[in-house]
Amino acid sequence: KRMALSEDLTACFSDFGVTATSGGTSGKVILDQPDEMVLDGQVIFRDYNAHAKVSEFGSLAVGSTITISSVDYEVRSVDQDLDGLTCQISLSKT
Repeated sequence: KRMALSEDLTACFSDFGVTATSGGTSGKVILDQPDEMVLDGQVIFRDYNAHAKVSEFGSLAVGSTITISSVDYEVRSVDQDLDGLTCQISLSKT
């Protein structure tokens, strides 16, 4: 029996995700470690990315706060992936 993609996503986020909360919504996200923008030896910014289900966090507003594993982040952008089921959330630590 083949699993639906949405069932595969649930298993993936259950296995690899960490707890996230924003407003009244809680779910699992997969948090990527930060990319650093360095200029002349100084870190200009660190860019964090979280992968999430659109059904849980796809409607986050830019500037809103999401708490991931007890750490607060500000949402910089939310972009849906091609499958329409997942999204990438660009974050900065608050």
